[in-house]
Amino acid sequence: MLRIERKAARGGWTAGTFPYGYGIDPEAGHLVPRPDEAPLVPRIFELYASHRLGAKAVATELNAAGHRTRSGRPRSHMSVLTILRNRAYVSEVFFRNAHHPAPHEALVDMALFAKAQAILTERGEDYSRRASNPCEYLLAGVVVCHRCGCHYTGTAARGRNARYRSYTCFTCQRYGTSRCDADRLPAGALEDAVIGALQRTYTRRDLLDRAIAANRAGVEAGRPGRQE
Repeated sequence: MLRIERKAARGGWTAGTFPYGYGIDPEAGHLVPRPDEAPLVPRIFELYASHRLGAKAVATELNAAGHRTRSGRPRSHMSVLTILRNRAYVSEVFFRNAHHPAPHEALVDMALFAKAQAILTERGEDYSRRASNPCEYLLAGVVVCHRCGCHYTGTAARGRNARYRSYTCFTCQRYGTSRCDADRLPAGALEDAVIGALQRTYTRRDLLDRAIAANRAGVEAGRPGRQE
């Protein structure tokens, strides 16, 4: 472990998948640009930071131009955000909660990288500054899209004066409306409607009695098998 720490402190690549745009120099042990991938990285930063496109819009433009991920799949907004957050593109490596200067060639200049980080923070897309709140979206993974069958996930957008929560189909969120154009649902209204329906349901004693009776019948029906 000490040897790996020393390697990281020298800027060597220690483990994990190489960032998009880089490969590895097997002799030196540090990252080197890949000619087939590296030119796209500064383009992504330019679209996001200089042209002020959102991560999803950047992914849409890249896909329309025929660019794909290393595995050959269409780009999602998450793959764009992963690139934008990675300090490897300004000649640093990450190990044990710390970034270390590295000898590999930077693919993005520091001014452009810093501008992108500021926009990530402004838009609430900087995960390091986002509070973890597993209860913020009560229905995430519960609501199912009637068009593609995927579950809805919680999403948020910042307006001029407020932050707006909503539920978005996973397919639409990840791959765009060309794959699924289901509507985005306002989180507050949907949660109020579901909670209201649950409250009305649980105040009906007849429904509860039927549910309890059905459960008991199921338990009794399975008793012979458990005894055997």
